[in-house]
Amino acid sequence: MSKAAQRALEAYPQNEVIVYGPLPGANEPNRIDDNLKYRIGYIEGYNQAEKDLALTWGDVQLLDFYAMECQVEESKGRKFNSSQEFFEEVLRRFNKTKEE
Repeated sequence: MSKAAQRALEAYPQNEVIVYGPLPGANEPNRIDDNLKYRIGYIEGYNQAEKDLALTWGDVQLLDFYAMECQVEESKGRKFNSSQEFFEEVLRRFNKTKEE
């Protein structure tokens, strides 16, 4: 089961309801999952969001550019206290560009 399907099932668990067929004389009840339509929409939205948020080669190029920019600043005296701080700055610059 995909991550999208798992999350959809958590958000919209199976909810079987009994309906009677539309055909005249249908005496046997049918069971349908009343939340199925919501899960399908959830999965489609989840998959589209993954596509929209996926990094492109241009994004990687920007990340590389900002990393080099920070390295130049570091060689000129800027002090990053840790590699985490360094990459947080790279990410901050990248996110700022993506927002614009």
